[in-house]
Amino acid sequence: MEALRKEKCVAALEAYDILSLEVSISCSDGLVEEVILGITEAKATDHSKVIVQRHVSSSLDVQISGADFQLKQTLIQWLENYLDKKSTQKPLPYDFRNLTPFERSVLYAIEKIPFGEVRTYKEIAEEVERPLAARAVGMACSKNPFPLFIPCHRVVASSGEGGYTPDIAIKRFFLRHEGVL
Repeated sequence: MEALRKEKCVAALEAYDILSLEVSISCSDGLVEEVILGITEAKATDHSKVIVQRHVSSSLDVQISGADFQLKQTLIQWLENYLDKKSTQKPLPYDFRNLTPFERSVLYAIEKIPFGEVRTYKEIAEEVERPLAARAVGMACSKNPFPLFIPCHRVVASSGEGGYTPDIAIKRFFLRHEGVL
């Protein structure tokens, strides 16, 4: 997207050996309905990707559909702030209709985790007053329709990084970008 300052975004991606990051945001009636993330990561053991990386610069592709001009600008500003490591605010109301009350409570708790910090699944379970539901918190994270904006990548296992839907490489990229890894 031309309005997003690609040079800063590409520099952030290149710093972490990311060949491309795709962000697709679907909106309707002023609500974010879904965010889909995709990543192509250069691995040191994969010589073909390393060769490609030397010849093709990293890229950021942002697609926003169903949003009016102001909503697009809000989302673009949020993404720029995130990539510039500046404070981000919730860009707009989310469409939580397809989530259970428990899943919503988990996402609301996760939304409060500051940039550059992490919480464990257990800590989130305790925050939503379900102290034995750490695995259920993980399941709620896997159903998060708004990754990055509601930062489930900031939720980790007590014993390490834990999982991440859609791809653990995306979680690692965001955590490295935020200075956690």
